Amino acid sequence: MSDPRRAVLSWGPAAVAVVALLLLPTVPNAMWRGALGVSPEAALLLALLAAARLLRAGGPVGWLGSWRAWLLGGAWALLMSFEIALQTARYATNENLPLYDAALLSRHLYILGRDLYGGWMQLALLGLAVAPFVLWAVGAALLGRVEAALAARPPRDLAIAGAVAIALALVGGGLLPKGRWATPRIVKNVRESWALYSSLATEIASRDHGDLAAIAFADDPDILVYVIESYGRVVEQDPALRDRWRAGVDAIDEELRGVGWSTGSAWDTATVQGGRSWISDASLMFGLHLSHQSEYEHAMALVGRLPNLPRALSNRGYETLLVKPSDRARPGVALEDPFGFDRTAFADDLDYEGPIVGWGRIPDQYTIGFVHDNVLPQMKPPVFAFFHLATAHMPWPGSPELRAHWQDWNEARGSHRPIFTTRSTESELAMRVSRFKRRTRDVERAPQQGQADRYLDTVLFDLGAIAAQHLQAPRRRTLILVFGDHQPPILANERDAEVPVHLIASDPALLQPFLARGFAAGLRPQGEPTLVHEDLYPLLIHALSEATPPAPGVHTALDGPLADPPEAPEAPGAAEGDTDGHASADGPP
Repeated sequence: MSDPRRAVLSWGPAAVAVVALLLLPTVPNAMWRGALGVSPEAALLLALLAAARLLRAGGPVGWLGSWRAWLLGGAWALLMSFEIALQTARYATNENLPLYDAALLSRHLYILGRDLYGGWMQLALLGLAVAPFVLWAVGAALLGRVEAALAARPPRDLAIAGAVAIALALVGGGLLPKGRWATPRIVKNVRESWALYSSLATEIASRDHGDLAAIAFADDPDILVYVIESYGRVVEQDPALRDRWRAGVDAIDEELRGVGWSTGSAWDTATVQGGRSWISDASLMFGLHLSHQSEYEHAMALVGRLPNLPRALSNRGYETLLVKPSDRARPGVALEDPFGFDRTAFADDLDYEGPIVGWGRIPDQYTIGFVHDNVLPQMKPPVFAFFHLATAHMPWPGSPELRAHWQDWNEARGSHRPIFTTRSTESELAMRVSRFKRRTRDVERAPQQGQADRYLDTVLFDLGAIAAQHLQAPRRRTLILVFGDHQPPILANERDAEVPVHLIASDPALLQPFLARGFAAGLRPQGEPTLVHEDLYPLLIHALSEATPPAPGVHTALDGPLADPPEAPEAPGAAEGDTDGHASADGPP
């Protein structure tokens, strides 16, 4: 065999290994940024390998190299794993998530993938489990080829190889436009992860609501909370939505006040933006600022001992109800009630057989009517009911219309197939992953034509359904809170995390403590935000302690029982041909 051929066989695999070692760690980032670079850390690993051979020159090396190759190969595998994990999380959420947050998020992404891909996700999970070990073997094998080529070289050549590797590290990390050091980003990410881990303890110490337990209520009105999914201030900020939203809210306000309700409103700054409703709900329940998945996970681990709104009301004699019409048990996902509500109403409890409406499947008008006719009458007052509605969840269905009776939805026509059977897997995956984002100001996305209008249709549908249910006299003195959990994804990516809060009360005295704290009269919020989301819990407790109770034997305009309750006008936005604006427990006529 000639010397040139021997040289090619000796140095060819080593040259390929060097290129692979230098470029592979930059591939995940290149898929996001658009170009390959040189990994400075990989170049330093090559320099360390040359230095190791220089200090221990001579001796044959096997195909997979020595223990030195395996040790440095482990470092290379960690580098690769970090880049893959970081860029996968960024691809999924369009954000640079701390790895601690991304790790906790992975469980939700796995459930999402199993919903879409079924049993294939088991293989994907197995692949993820063995991937770091595969990368370790690959790194050791590549470094082993380089070490084998260096084994027979004299010390001068080893020194030159090490110097060249160091130069590549310096050039790749500072001079080439696409090359950058990963180590500072790893350190920064670890620090951010540690800060998230410790942030909840600081938040709990600074916002200890234990003192709220001693506050007595002046009265015990029923409290109904309606969370409208993705209902954000974009309805006022976007000129294309503003006029129609204002007109819709003003019309509902006029109808409610026309039958005796009092109304108030404010802007509220949510803790999340564009998704992750469960974190928004937990911020409200605990009265804590929770904005990351990791903070949420830690808070929920302490739910048994942290003060929270459902327990505070239960301790004051309230019977509590959780209504989540989009929650369904499925493999890997159990129905959860971590706050210990006395009663729950999930999807399968609502006996819905009508067409699927949007991501939540069950139209919110049906959910509201069913619960008010079939669940609340069985509960002992005073009642606290928490509804997390779902129809306004992305992707927004086209212009749902209110029915004359909520039962009419079971007789309506339409598709009975889940939404992910009518959408492409890619669009469904993108839609559902968008719920996990934090803030997305730096992401530019153009909303699809007509999407904003469909979004507003669903918001007005929910507001109309709530109003229609309450155009008749309540059982007792009642305070209703209606608000959004966060701004909508895509439509409000570059906006602040502000959401509206609407108050509806059977007695104006219930609103006075809120008005004294900056709320405006009327259903449409005015001015700048007057509170943050985590303040709703303590605000509600203090407001109920300060509200003036009615005098004995005196009823307010809507307090029941009434001899002649006002006739309810037609439901806001009722479908053409509907003649009755109130729900009936006996079903359609």
